[in-house]
Amino acid sequence: MKFGGHFLNKKQDQEYYIEKLEKENLELKERIRYYESKFHKRSDCMKPNLIETGKRIKSIRSNLGMTMEQFAILTDSSNTSAVNNWERGYNLPNKTKLKKIAILGNTTTDWIKWGTLEEYITSYLIGIGYELYIKDFPEIPHKVFKDIQEKYSDTFSLDKDYELLDSIIKNIFTKYYSKDFEDYRDIEVKPDLGLTDDNKNIKMIGQRIRKIRKKENITLEEFGKLFSPTADKAVISNWENGKNLPNSERIKKIAEIGGVSELYLMTGVDSSVAESMYFLSEVALDALERLSIEEVNRIIESFAGYLNVISKIDDPDKREISLNAICQLSLLDKMG
Repeated sequence: MKFGGHFLNKKQDQEYYIEKLEKENLELKERIRYYESKFHKRSDCMKPNLIETGKRIKSIRSNLGMTMEQFAILTDSSNTSAVNNWERGYNLPNKTKLKKIAILGNTTTDWIKWGTLEEYITSYLIGIGYELYIKDFPEIPHKVFKDIQEKYSDTFSLDKDYELLDSIIKNIFTKYYSKDFEDYRDIEVKPDLGLTDDNKNIKMIGQRIRKIRKKENITLEEFGKLFSPTADKAVISNWENGKNLPNSERIKKIAEIGGVSELYLMTGVDSSVAESMYFLSEVALDALERLSIEEVNRIIESFAGYLNVISKIDDPDKREISLNAICQLSLLDKMG
């Protein structure tokens, strides 16, 4: 193929078109981002909480001292049932009626839909996937709000047009608080992370502590209050993220809360498995003496392999594999 006075071989030809396609793809993404920001199309499709919206509409009507019938007339609604449906959170008024309600309440349509800007920030962060994080750290939306108030109050009217602030909310959260969120998220410890065995074990203990807390469906703060003396949520977060370990008394308490053994909490191996290992060593000792060294080694290797797999199953109920089954698997390996 002749191009620009040069002959390109097949590889160069492919690289040229790949580069061209990548460039076009990048330009297309940039155009999509531009139109999304221009027309405020929101990928998260966040919707107002209708129950809370209804409460705000009811508060406007109550503050005006109006009956539902009077309110319906002023908002051009067909009857009182429409007002009743709004206030009970069954549906949202259309844009025109929403504007009329805002005028009557001397407020904005954004406040009716979302509440204060701080409440909107909370809804937005929950809407883009940070619900559990916000539940454990409810002060974060307030911090984001204060940052916006300090930096953008001269640029934006902070009592309306909340959706114009979406990208700013996300940027502030990402810049200042995403690192904390990364620490908070579940950690998957993989063998190739280059961690020492001690570090791996501490992180796995943290995962088991977090699993117990989540199974109880309680926040870091609520979990901390189960201890005496109580533990701050930052302390609990450090345990769960493998930054440090609880003391022996607290390990005992966590095991009690989770209905597991302390051995399981610290090692991931349930006591029934440990007892089975001891039982096997006692019962099988005579039988093992009658086997060749090669056969014994093969059984030990396969048995250890099965126990290793079982020990990595977090759910104790799913690790209740009988000793007899393990022995049968090991014997099959021996015969193979």
